[in-house]
Amino acid sequence: MTALLLITISYEVSGTVVDTAGNPVPGAAVWAEGGPGTYTLSDGSFRLNLPEGTKLIRAKALGFTEASASVGPGEPVELVLIPKALTSKEIVTVASSRPVLLSETPVSVKTVREPDMMRVGGFPRVEEALKTVPSTYPVGSDPITQVVSVRGMARGRSLLLLDGMRLVDDRDVGPSFFVHPGLLSSTEVLLGPSSLVYGSGAIGGVIATGFAKETRYGAAYNTVNKCPEAWAMVSSERASIGLWGTQAEDYMSPDTLGGDTAIRNSGFRSRGAYTRLAYNGISLEYIFAHGLDIGRPRDDPNRTAKYNKDYHDLLRIGYEAVALGVSWKASLWGHQKFKEAEVVKFNPSTGITKDEITRYNGTDAGASLMGTGFLSSHILTAGLSGFRRQGLDITMRTIKTDSTGTIISDTTEFPTEDGSYTEAGGFLMDEFPFWILRLRAGVRGDYIAWQALNQESQSRMAIAGELGFLAPLPGGFELIASGRRSYRAPELRELYYTGETPRGYQYANPNLSPEIGLTGEGGLRWSSPQFWAEAEVFYTHIDSAIVKEVYYDGDSIVFKNTGKAFVKGAEIEAGLSVSNIGLSVFGFGMQGRDMVALGPLDDIAPPSWGAKLSYRSGSVWKAEDITPWVRFRGRAAKVDPGPSEVARDAFWLLDAGVDAVFLNGNIALNLGVNNALNVFYYDNADEKGVASPGRNISAGISGRF
Repeated sequence: MTALLLITISYEVSGTVVDTAGNPVPGAAVWAEGGPGTYTLSDGSFRLNLPEGTKLIRAKALGFTEASASVGPGEPVELVLIPKALTSKEIVTVASSRPVLLSETPVSVKTVREPDMMRVGGFPRVEEALKTVPSTYPVGSDPITQVVSVRGMARGRSLLLLDGMRLVDDRDVGPSFFVHPGLLSSTEVLLGPSSLVYGSGAIGGVIATGFAKETRYGAAYNTVNKCPEAWAMVSSERASIGLWGTQAEDYMSPDTLGGDTAIRNSGFRSRGAYTRLAYNGISLEYIFAHGLDIGRPRDDPNRTAKYNKDYHDLLRIGYEAVALGVSWKASLWGHQKFKEAEVVKFNPSTGITKDEITRYNGTDAGASLMGTGFLSSHILTAGLSGFRRQGLDITMRTIKTDSTGTIISDTTEFPTEDGSYTEAGGFLMDEFPFWILRLRAGVRGDYIAWQALNQESQSRMAIAGELGFLAPLPGGFELIASGRRSYRAPELRELYYTGETPRGYQYANPNLSPEIGLTGEGGLRWSSPQFWAEAEVFYTHIDSAIVKEVYYDGDSIVFKNTGKAFVKGAEIEAGLSVSNIGLSVFGFGMQGRDMVALGPLDDIAPPSWGAKLSYRSGSVWKAEDITPWVRFRGRAAKVDPGPSEVARDAFWLLDAGVDAVFLNGNIALNLGVNNALNVFYYDNADEKGVASPGRNISAGISGRF
């Protein structure tokens, strides 16, 4: 009994955490070695119950060195943190849904920092910037419908987040991101084995970005698309407002059937606005974005023309606070979208024009609550979340007109409601030291329910698990490894019709179980003040129940079963920074089978490679810093889009430019030249399409305050 009383005796210590200028440091971690911990409040204060005999506490925060202080009963304490320089590559947020040092987490995260997001050349999109990440690449030729694939996975297996809001999965169409990159902060790509926090939509990983919280502006022009663009953000601690607009007069798209080169598709307009209000930890965000294909005729009027529309409205309410020694985050959001795809076909032999219009209205909504706190030497993160997707009013309308413009027929086929999907559950994640390892373990449980088109409602309980570790090795090396068992609900949409032609994909029979995925990776990280390197291998296996491609061969509907999906591969990145010279290189290769662009891919092998070289020099032309740079990116892939057909896709991009910074970094000028080539063809026929933007010159000015 005496021993028990001694164990339970404790005392309270209170104090503050400040920087060297005496300013409070909110959100700093404060803990006793092997004992309890807490986070500081907005004024830097904290309270902590310590076991009797505790003599020392520690504190740390991102951007500061760790500090310690002696404590005793009734003695207030002040811990002073010394600022230190951190490169942006060292800090990642998406791994644990909070800012952490990459060197302290066993997670594979790739980043695209703000300067690289702006060097997109031909068309200003986040998808273009992601070409610099070894394991990701955009799929599709039209800017309005381009999507991102992560390690060969279909977009439904990679979750896209904008300020924590889910943007897309298999139950969606259109582009991945619809916001101009000039208003966004850095973008992070979290690869599959470490994405348990984000639920069933993230078997393949997570691509996360968000709006910057600073005042900035910019304008640019590129020659290949005749595309002026402008963006501006005015931001303070309590409010932000941002606007953007893009007018591409002449973007290019490959023609996979006609053998022509550099076919002009049409013009494109994109515009939107962002507003944010914040007070006392509560934030309100609204996003409005419209994308419109102008429908400029092709050079050849006999070719098919496409006219697409893509409208988005998003509203989010968030709350962040520290209470009971736990850092809390809560979010409630909704997303209303309208999409229209119009295809106009002219038959010169009959003089009849057929106009096919497909419209889709849909609504997404989500809520989440997450808390992070200390328990002894463990950092525990727990959360609850819910997500609801409801598809509405899919309509396919076909209008036929003769050569005089007289309407021959006007029919609406297959009007229906799309399916719905609901996901609700929670997770627990633990990060803790063990021996020389830093372990990360988590478990997630969700109730998922879905109702596919013309099917009865289905529901299921699903469990996912994750385990990873980081081990420091001699010479500054770090060994990382992680694995995950995951799940995902079946695809909701079944076979549909566009005009008179059956088309569409039925990814999985909705009456069967959700697909189960096993994914794992291992790698080495190494860094020094001048050098860094990463090398990883990965493997993903997904039991997709019955995976089908549905297509029309001219006589009947054909179903192609592919069974299971898998992807395996390796990637490497390395870089150096010596004096004023910076060099980074990467390589990526994989092989597998999944639904990426053309249906089930019996064999995909897109090796990618690239490099970037820059030199920084100041005091030239009264500029504080001038950085010439050159970047190369290439890719080659082989896919199987249908019976006895093998398609090949190749892409390469070479660009160079110079950046100049003036006025303490508040103004930046950039000038770039790039040349890109994309080739796509089938092996079984002499059908070849080439999209070559040619030599593009882009120039821009940007700034921040």
